[in-house]
Amino acid sequence: MSKKHTTAIVAVFLAVCLCPAVLAQPQKTAVADTETVQTQPQPQQIDFSDKLQTYGFTKEDMRTEEHLNELCGKETTKELVYEKMLNTTDYYQTVQGVYQRNEIYADNRYTMEYAIDKTNGLTGGEKMTAENGNLDVSYFSGTNGTRLLVKDVQEFEQSGNGEQIQILDSYYFDPTEAAQLDFVKAIKAKSRIQYDKEGISQCFYRSTSPAILYARESLDPQEMGMGYLEHFENWQIETTEQIAGRDCWKLVGTLSGDYAEKLHAYSYEMYVDCETGFVLQYSNFDQNGALTDCLTTLEIQVNQPISQDTFHQIGKQYLNAYNDFWNLPTV
Repeated sequence: MSKKHTTAIVAVFLAVCLCPAVLAQPQKTAVADTETVQTQPQPQQIDFSDKLQTYGFTKEDMRTEEHLNELCGKETTKELVYEKMLNTTDYYQTVQGVYQRNEIYADNRYTMEYAIDKTNGLTGGEKMTAENGNLDVSYFSGTNGTRLLVKDVQEFEQSGNGEQIQILDSYYFDPTEAAQLDFVKAIKAKSRIQYDKEGISQCFYRSTSPAILYARESLDPQEMGMGYLEHFENWQIETTEQIAGRDCWKLVGTLSGDYAEKLHAYSYEMYVDCETGFVLQYSNFDQNGALTDCLTTLEIQVNQPISQDTFHQIGKQYLNAYNDFWNLPTV
C-alpha cells in the first residue's frame, strides 16, 4: 500500500462498548435438526443518511439492493471478491470449523476451533490451542461474553479443577443494538477507505461479531481485505479451487512499503470462500520468496445446524468449571 493508513474503527465499537459485566444465563440456540440454514444479504432498511453525510459519503457510495443484485448477478469480478470479504456477516447464519495458523516469522503456531450461530440470538465461541498446550478460550451467549485462559490443559482434563482457569475478560455486547447502529453496512466495499488531502486514510469497518476474537482473521477478514486488496491492480483472481471441501477463489498478489514490512509479506496466495468471503487459506512470502506466515482451514461447515455440544466443547465447559470452583452460577 503506497499511502499511509490510520486504522479508524469507526463502527466496530461505536455502537456498544465492551465493558465488564456479570455473566447472565445464556439463551439456548434452537436450530432444526434436518434443515439447512439459508442466508442471503439483506437490503439496508435503516436510514443512515445523516450519519453517512457526516462522513462525506454520497449516493454513489451506497450499498443498495440494486447494487448487490447487479454485483452478484455477474461473473466473478474483483469487486465481488472485495464485497464478500468486507461483508462476511451478511452471507452466513451458522459456521463451525477448525484451522491452523503458523506465524513463522514470530515462531508462533496454534490451532483454532470456532462456532457461531446467529439463528436465535447469538451464540459463539473459539478455542485457540497454542503449541505449548495452553488454551485461550472465548464464549459468548445472548449479550454476555467471557475470555479465559486454561493454563495447564492436561491437569485440567485429569481433575476438572477450575483453579487451572484464569478469566481474562468479561464483557457485555448487544448484537441487536450494534447492528442497528452499524451504518458502515450501508456503504459499498470500495468506498470504505477515505483519504484526506495529505493522503492519510480513514478505514470504516462494520460491527464485528463479539462471539469470536482471533478467529476474525478467517471469518471476518475486513482488515485483511482492505490491506491486501484495496489496490485492484496489485492482485489477480487466478483460478477456483476447493479448500476443505468448499469452492474458493485463489488470489495472488503483492504488497509493498511499510504494510508489507509490518506483515513480513511481499507476495501472497489467498483462498477466499466464494459463498461467504471467509479466508480459508493464505500464505505470505518475504522478498526472497520464503514462507513467513500461513493459515490453513482443516474443516468447516457453513449454514448447517450446530449442536449445543459443540459450544460446550469449545468454551462452555471451561467457563462452567471456573464458575463451579468459585461457587458462581453456571451457564
